[in-house]
Amino acid sequence: MLICPISDVLIHVDEYWTLSLINLPFLEGMRIAISDVHPPLHYIILYAVSPITSNNIHLLKAVSIIPYFILLVISVTKIRKDYGWLACGLFTFTTATMSVFFIEFLTIRMYPWALLFMVLVFIYFKEVIDNFDRHSWILLTLFTLLGAYTHYFLLFSCGLIYLLILAHILKSPDNREKIKTWIYSVVALIILYAPWFVVLIRQIGTQTSASHESTTFNNVLNYLTVFAINKGGFSIEMILLRVLAIAFVAVIIYMIYKNREKYEGSGVFLMYATIFIGVLVLSISFQPVRARYLVGVMAVFWLCVSILLSKTKNDKVLAVMLAAILILSASSVLITHEEAITKINWANERNEFLDSINNESNVVVYNTNFGYMFIHGGVNKTTEYSLSDTYFFDDNVKIQKDLDKIIKKHPKDNIYLVNWKDTDKNKKYDKNYNLTEKYDSGDVVVLKIDK
Repeated sequence: MLICPISDVLIHVDEYWTLSLINLPFLEGMRIAISDVHPPLHYIILYAVSPITSNNIHLLKAVSIIPYFILLVISVTKIRKDYGWLACGLFTFTTATMSVFFIEFLTIRMYPWALLFMVLVFIYFKEVIDNFDRHSWILLTLFTLLGAYTHYFLLFSCGLIYLLILAHILKSPDNREKIKTWIYSVVALIILYAPWFVVLIRQIGTQTSASHESTTFNNVLNYLTVFAINKGGFSIEMILLRVLAIAFVAVIIYMIYKNREKYEGSGVFLMYATIFIGVLVLSISFQPVRARYLVGVMAVFWLCVSILLSKTKNDKVLAVMLAAILILSASSVLITHEEAITKINWANERNEFLDSINNESNVVVYNTNFGYMFIHGGVNKTTEYSLSDTYFFDDNVKIQKDLDKIIKKHPKDNIYLVNWKDTDKNKKYDKNYNLTEKYDSGDVVVLKIDK
């Protein structure tokens, strides 16, 4: 992952937001983060390493690989010590090859860190159940807090873990003191998260008032097998892989039930319960659950699978399950490769278009804040304007809110209008000007103004 030659090309759409934000002074960046839909910890991490990375894309992507290196250390220490080399090896292998893990570990976003904190929460969930000591409770509380400050989706998963602990306590004969400890941890989390809670409420209000996508049958079907296969469609290959993945889960659930493996069972429950809650909550308030939201609980699932298979005494069952893992991993790697090729082709198409307009006789006008980063780096020879004076734009972009004035100032130049998707502020320009579409990335549309 560290030396991946295509990592500079694989730019996720949301990475442009991240790159724009961390180019701002810290206090201004944090002010902007409040208007985002994510907590601030990931941005704080990037600000902390910015003296080293200097906003170099490859180095910033390397920062997202740090959580995987930490997982490797955890695997060869904690997991190997508790469950042996097979569990250690399977976990590190599956979290590198399955589903969207590889891409997420190369993306300048918060999801690899969310994955790390979720795995640590789950590890110390067991320590709390087994030992119920102060050390385990402190670490469980700490990693839960870090997860909540990394991605909101972890609130669902960590909340379920605390409910599982409470259910375990209520079954204990000496539960009065244990309930007190549980309450202390919950209260500590509430107090420590309170400074951001007001921001969370504001962000929820912003998102629920905006239009959002609906959850489709294909989305729901994908959630069932997203732990291994993350691709839509109903081709024969995808159907067979989904059937294999579902059969794999069925065998894992049977093994858990047969051997009364409560810890491993809680991991499988955690993944599907989180998905279920996410579908209910996000489908109503925001948008369909994205696979990247689930990387934390998917890693927990694979940890539980790795532990369970390391305990099995039946060599035939183990061989079949390992073969299934190899098939699912190989298929996921091929899907990842296809996605990489698609993104490379997309990047080449964009760069070819930008090269064609990157000269002094052209003017680029941004009718978008977010989409600015898609275009800006490839049009350094043009004159650039923005129709708004928000935080994103650097000194090379002139602020001019009146498009007519820009047109009059450049009577002989070609003028290109950059829009973001299909937003309301595009309509007045579509109505008042003759526009010819020249490029469409799926998110950003570049239109030539015909004078």
